[in-house]
Amino acid sequence: MSTESSSESKYTLRFPFQIVPERKIPKIDKPVTQKYGKLTFLLKQDDPFYIFEIEGFHSEKAAREYLNNLWIGLMWVMLNNGMAFNANMVFDTVVYSEDPYKAAENIAKNFGLSNKGRGKVDGLANGNMPIVYPSGKIVRKITGTATVTTGLNIHQVYRLLFEGLSSFNDSEIIIDRKLKTALELFNAHFYEESSNAKLLTLIMALETLTTNQVKHKVAIDFIDQWCSQVVQQKEQFKSDTDEYEALESLERELLVRKETSLRRKIRTLVYKTLSLDRNPDASRFAQRSVKIYDSRSTLVHNGHLPPTELQQALSEAKEITEMVLKIKLREAYTKVKHG
Repeated sequence: MSTESSSESKYTLRFPFQIVPERKIPKIDKPVTQKYGKLTFLLKQDDPFYIFEIEGFHSEKAAREYLNNLWIGLMWVMLNNGMAFNANMVFDTVVYSEDPYKAAENIAKNFGLSNKGRGKVDGLANGNMPIVYPSGKIVRKITGTATVTTGLNIHQVYRLLFEGLSSFNDSEIIIDRKLKTALELFNAHFYEESSNAKLLTLIMALETLTTNQVKHKVAIDFIDQWCSQVVQQKEQFKSDTDEYEALESLERELLVRKETSLRRKIRTLVYKTLSLDRNPDASRFAQRSVKIYDSRSTLVHNGHLPPTELQQALSEAKEITEMVLKIKLREAYTKVKHG
């Protein structure tokens, strides 16, 4: 077998993904097809995966680049209805056969598969990973056997996906690594089994989006004075002594203290982001974010939160993080679009 194929006018992007167990799409007995611009989307189910097969790309490069757009579209679905997904974002290489009919026989024999009525196989690929191939080729996929629980309305999934694709149709938006990480963390919180882990993951998503902020000049002046005193004390000890190491550690702590606390950074993030969206409750949500962070701190330091406080903090953290991410996603796209 070879890894090259002949040139074709159209290419297909195949993208397998799994959905968080708490959310379900009714069993897809037949593939569901929707048109989006010049592309044709086909959604089907092949346990343990749901699979998008998107046809209409003019080149392999265009199909590969579209994976970023699809990722953003699915993130928009997740932000709007909680359909968190898990997917491999690394492409597999399709191995093409020089003799498709002989390849079909060999694949059936080696993998214990039936080849009845299949005729030929042009190529073979890992069914767990995204692939791109010429639309006219028959590519056999070898997929894992794990199972997944699958009740989302499939038409709603398509509607939100296309809404996301049309709203954020520039792959350069992915360059914003902080936003990408925050989206991944929000998506990941759906997969956490415990409420404690869910809450901590949501706070981490907000933390990722914060920016460094320096304290007021009055406070900075005091810190600078203390730093000078520490430096003077360090000079009295050799660099390999415990005293020197202790003072050096204190100096680093003082330098960090020049920045605003993470608690305040999150409050500022929530207030500024929601104000940018002209949300009349920006101040209230910012205050709630501080209380949520305090709950997080109690959880981390004590290892426990009262059940009622935990569930309230979790519910509000999810609501606030979701709002912030939606606004940040729009903001990031606007920056890319208008340069």
